[in-house]
Amino acid sequence: MAGRMFNKLESVPVVGDMMGARRAASVGDYGRAQLAENLAPIGYQPPAGPYSQDMLAHAQNAVGDSYNFLNGRNFAMDQQGVTDMGAALDAGRTVPRLGDEFGAVVDRNVGPLFDANGNFTGQGYQDAMQQLRSAQTSFGQDGAMGNMAADAASQLEDAISGIVARQAPDVAPQMQAANAAYRGLVPIENASISSTNNAGMFTPAQYGRAAVNNTRRFGGRGAAAR
Repeated sequence: MAGRMFNKLESVPVVGDMMGARRAASVGDYGRAQLAENLAPIGYQPPAGPYSQDMLAHAQNAVGDSYNFLNGRNFAMDQQGVTDMGAALDAGRTVPRLGDEFGAVVDRNVGPLFDANGNFTGQGYQDAMQQLRSAQTSFGQDGAMGNMAADAASQLEDAISGIVARQAPDVAPQMQAANAAYRGLVPIENASISSTNNAGMFTPAQYGRAAVNNTRRFGGRGAAAR
């Protein structure tokens, strides 16, 4: 009953405009609050105003900058890294239908970030994470085989992160915070994509669906836990 009445009122000139503006403001406030909550591990505070694509870009830059503590660092390939990365690469290259594509993505976008001995810089780590996370998103939209390829990309991300964690334990708290912020940003990005007809402002229902998918993507690592 209330819903029908609301819809009828929205059809009335002026009244409908006012109600539509109020609803948009409410959605915008929700998006901003969700950003602040999900990116709290890095102390992020969104700019003033309702959620917008510009605000999302601001948050994306903040998450990227949260890895700057790795600048100037260098990391050497270790035996555990060889084992873990090898397992991830084998898993990805053997995915039916998508194995060749997985291999091409890694060879073209991730491989060049390592030197001939498998060593890499802090900036190289950040670039590798960006490439692998982009691959996870792309593969994850391609059915069951895509999910397998995305899982392999996530496994490779973990393997490289493991090298950093073993060789730079002093930055572990910062890395955990940056990774948590990244995992919190993903469902917001996906919810925003699903609401392009509304300037990217997403509803709680759209965010909820994106958060569920994010939990599935990151599995037992509790990615969507807030």
